[in-house]
Amino acid sequence: MTHRQLFINTLRKEKSKSILDVGCGFGQDLVLIKKKFPKIRIVGIDASPDRVREAKEVLGDTKLILGYASELPFKDKSFDISFTDAVLMMGGYDRAITILKEMKRVSKNKIFLIETHSGIGENSEKFLEYNVRNYQVILSELGFKNIQFTKITKEVWPGWPWEYYGFLISADI
Repeated sequence: MTHRQLFINTLRKEKSKSILDVGCGFGQDLVLIKKKFPKIRIVGIDASPDRVREAKEVLGDTKLILGYASELPFKDKSFDISFTDAVLMMGGYDRAITILKEMKRVSKNKIFLIETHSGIGENSEKFLEYNVRNYQVILSELGFKNIQFTKITKEVWPGWPWEYYGFLISADI
């Protein structure tokens, strides 16, 4: 099983009609979602023109938008669910907070994060390099509820930092 399959298995429990992939890259997650849930409206957004172009080649008629995660061009509550996959770990703390606020704004029910998390405050260079954050505290402070963590194990995603700090995190709006 991969981390994407873990996420798909988790999505099976949701009753969603729409999903936003924040930082969709070239659409790896959206390909699986589209295949497993063909009736769900899916949208991806990414800041890289090359990635969006590549995703369009693979995903065809799926709506893919060139734009920034920190300025989501959608109305409030436009999606049942929004998610990231290794997006918040790229960049500073303030950027992550801005993106999380935007995800909360455009989501009706829940967000999912596939990110690096730890409940302790380490200062090692490797720890800081991957922006391992305490999402229990961050999401609570932003008003999210029912925050849950599923550890990404070595069997799911081996190597640094995922087998140590990788989590699939869900939070209700």
